[in-house]
Amino acid sequence: MNVEINGADMKNSFVYFIELLGIKHTKKYASKVYNEHPFKNSLYAFSNLLHDYGVNNATVQLLEEDKDIRKLDAPVVVSLGFDIAIVSKIEPELITYTTLNNIKAKSLPEQFNEHWDGIALLAETGSKSGEPHYAKHKLSDLFYISQKFLLLFFIVALFLFTVWHKELYLNAGIMTILAFNLIGVFVSCLLIYKHYRIKSNYADKLCSLIQKGNCNEVLDSDAAKLFGLVGWSEVGLGYFTSNSIILIFFPDLLPLFALINICALPYSVWSVWFQKFKANTWCTMCLIVQGLFWLIFCATCYFGYLNHIKDIFST
Repeated sequence: MNVEINGADMKNSFVYFIELLGIKHTKKYASKVYNEHPFKNSLYAFSNLLHDYGVNNATVQLLEEDKDIRKLDAPVVVSLGFDIAIVSKIEPELITYTTLNNIKAKSLPEQFNEHWDGIALLAETGSKSGEPHYAKHKLSDLFYISQKFLLLFFIVALFLFTVWHKELYLNAGIMTILAFNLIGVFVSCLLIYKHYRIKSNYADKLCSLIQKGNCNEVLDSDAAKLFGLVGWSEVGLGYFTSNSIILIFFPDLLPLFALINICALPYSVWSVWFQKFKANTWCTMCLIVQGLFWLIFCATCYFGYLNHIKDIFST
């Protein structure tokens, strides 16, 4: 089968399927009921939940001599041996589908039929199809989203007020280094999105900048976690965030900040070495993060903050 891996979207399979069916739903609730189902990742779970959503469905099995995916209408859930796939598009010469492991693929019908065991879950929507208590769930989602935006607004407002009140905007050194760190916060967030397969067009576009790169392969490796517990993307987010806080609220600690940045430089060298010689692929966003380490280092050198490191040990 001609498989094309695409990690752009890790919404769970049930959410993806009801989206294809055009059923009104909220991602939060639909994801919750699917993840909590005792037989998740099975045709039974799909059938059971579709029934709750008012969708008529039935599981069929075509005989070997009649087994041809082109006899069915998309979208349809099919069994591929020990895996399940959602077929989103059926064309005379091409079948487009997505597995539960978020592998999006295209295959010739003949190749697809060889791997398909003939079992399929057919679904038909009706006038009463939809999520139970949809309005209530939608209102809850809007309230949750508004809370996040309000929190983000207050954080940004606090940062801007502090920059204005302390007249930090007059300090070219601080503002330059702050800009690099804020970019680091943004890219680290995208790395976390990518690691947990959360939909992000920005992450997808950045990862595709290097044709032979594969962000997922690097992020899924054992070396992508500190002591096998915490992902380096989370560490990076904490690093750039704490740097930004120091620069805005505690600018007197800039020499300490410069020292910490120097300590981070060996990691950047190791990361590039690992991607080149161990992973044999590139993570574009990881490379951007490593580049930011060196840009921050160059900025601290250019604006003379390294000259004050000795003051840390003399006080």
